[in-house]
Amino acid sequence: MSIPKCMPARCVIAVAASAGGLKALSVILGGLPKDFPAAIAIVMHLSPERRSILAEILDIRSHLVGGQAGSYG
Repeated sequence: MSIPKCMPARCVIAVAASAGGLKALSVILGGLPKDFPAAIAIVMHLSPERRSILAEILDIRSHLVGGQAGSYG
């Protein structure tokens, strides 16, 4: 995959997925290098009834370092 040049502070890629999108997110993020030059924001439907482990799963399945944003509302 060819990665375009960008300034990290200015490049943000947003990805949205439904609750069944974990496999697709794993494939997309797993193919990116550790030094990917942009921030990636993932928006995904999650159950409010339990704690999400999405960030931990994606940390295992990709070379990127990530975390989960807080919940507002």
